[in-house]
Amino acid sequence: MEQPAAPPPAPTSQNPYTTEPAPTFDADHPWLGPGWGKLSLQDTLPICAFAGFNEREAALHIEQVKKQSLKADSTVVFGVYGPGCLNKECDARANLQCWVDLEGDTLHVHTRFSSFHKDGSTCTKDCLEVDAACETPALKAGKYTVQHGEKSYKLQIPSLVRQPCFDSK
Repeated sequence: MEQPAAPPPAPTSQNPYTTEPAPTFDADHPWLGPGWGKLSLQDTLPICAFAGFNEREAALHIEQVKKQSLKADSTVVFGVYGPGCLNKECDARANLQCWVDLEGDTLHVHTRFSSFHKDGSTCTKDCLEVDAACETPALKAGKYTVQHGEKSYKLQIPSLVRQPCFDSK
């Protein structure tokens, strides 16, 4: 007579939803240990419209963004900046992404940010430059709606955009 199979071993993690071991402190990766939380933001950071990548690269920080001359039959580059001051003492593994989809006369701009943040910390010096940019296809002259998360904005092509950042409060 065969013996019934032994039950699988109990998970070693304190998390009942995974069998992966719980993270422990690692001097090379302190953000995996206690005292660090994960920060994730989607479609909520301020975005700015630029005439091209050169104009985007000239504005390393959102405060440096200048008026933009957008032209018909050209692309628009949307730039997004990381939230606040990111510093290696307060933040780790910052990742910022941007992409844009054109649907009729609506530009759906998507942004995603994630990082690990040291609990209770605030850094204001030696800020890291964490930014991203995404490009539209060439846009014909006309009126467009920029949809970013729950918010929408109007954009005229061609135009001189004096305040090219949306939601930059």
